[in-house]
Amino acid sequence: MLIKGRRLIIYLIILSALIFLNISARGCFSRSADKIVTGTSNYDTFTINAPSELNAIPVSPYQINLYWQDNSNNDDGFEIERRMEGVSLWTMLATMSPDVFSYADINLLPNINYIYRVRAFNSIGDRSSYSSEASSMTFQLLSLAIAAGDNHNIAMMTDKLITGWGLNNYFQLGLGDIIDRLIQTPVVLDTDWEKISAAGYHSIGLKSSTAGRTIWGWGNNAVGQLGFGFTEFDGDIPYIIGSDSDWSNVYCGGGDYESGPVGHNLAIKTNGTIWSWGWNWRVQLGLDITDIIVMTPTVIGSSSDWLTAAAGFCHSIAIKTNNTIWAWGSNDSGQLGFDVEPPVGGPAKGGGPIDQPVPAQIGNESDWSLASASGAFVKDVCGGHSVAIKTNGTLWSWGWNEYGQLGLFGTDFTRNTPTQIGAESNWASIDTGTFFTLAIK
Repeated sequence: MLIKGRRLIIYLIILSALIFLNISARGCFSRSADKIVTGTSNYDTFTINAPSELNAIPVSPYQINLYWQDNSNNDDGFEIERRMEGVSLWTMLATMSPDVFSYADINLLPNINYIYRVRAFNSIGDRSSYSSEASSMTFQLLSLAIAAGDNHNIAMMTDKLITGWGLNNYFQLGLGDIIDRLIQTPVVLDTDWEKISAAGYHSIGLKSSTAGRTIWGWGNNAVGQLGFGFTEFDGDIPYIIGSDSDWSNVYCGGGDYESGPVGHNLAIKTNGTIWSWGWNWRVQLGLDITDIIVMTPTVIGSSSDWLTAAAGFCHSIAIKTNNTIWAWGSNDSGQLGFDVEPPVGGPAKGGGPIDQPVPAQIGNESDWSLASASGAFVKDVCGGHSVAIKTNGTLWSWGWNEYGQLGLFGTDFTRNTPTQIGAESNWASIDTGTFFTLAIK
């Protein structure tokens, strides 16, 4: 028994020595976690060869695909880094497993040049040198429509995606934050937008999908202009307005008032009815009520033959399918086009009998095709101007003209009725800002 015990002790001593030698040998070849080496042989156990043949291929305005060649048999994955042209700082984009040699970089910005590099790594902290850099520019998008608020813009692109840029202090870009944007930035990745409108500090969009034609709002909601049924919260991203799915078009109005941002909206349904919601201080909603705020879309009258519309600051304009033009709201600066006073004196909060609480026809002509409206609260007055195009291509304006916004070669007279601008008859499109007008032939 004693001999056997001694043999066991000898065996244990020999085994311990072997284990110690093995650990020591491995320790001689251990590496610090932050050491970077460049290998030259695929068979070197501790060196990692850099990836090569990195290619960056654009596939859309928002996506670039990456491909590379693996040159090592002992790596545990790849690190992908990216920067934009003109920016020196690299950012870590993704970490890939060792058997993956491609990557799809999504949610990019259109028409931007992106630069990439890749390197391999192992589990103990070794990293290869970087691959050669590869750069690619995302596809450029063209705008189908552009809408502008007081200090922000939104655009609907050729792929029916919405982008935004400019001031964003009330979430009016719909990006989920209040950071201003200097370049076009996708609002959401949905590509089923059909109409857009913006004014003041809010935006409205219309989607067309298998779910129907729905309207969505985002931005400032101080006076219920987003149509959510409340005013306590702004819309940080696009949210659906109500449950109706039969909208045809939407039109925003608004700007700055003494108490802060305000706005109202008009919308036409596929059945030809016209609806309004938001700020109603000067009965610009056309609902024949004195409520200052209406928080959900409400139908105006019973007519079902409305074709198009425009929302100003304190007034509204609309055209029917028979090409007659109608107006309602404030007429402080003749922006309703009713000559002296509106046909119906209204229960206005701000200006008494010169306000028009329901839609009323401007003149008796039936050759109007397109209208635009704008305005501002200046010197205790709800100033505004209106511009319209007739079916014969002539351009007309009326209302406030202090800054020459009527295009009538002067700034000294307000026009109470539609007045033709020049003699051209090839006008095709119009838009109005607070103190200016734009038109396309």
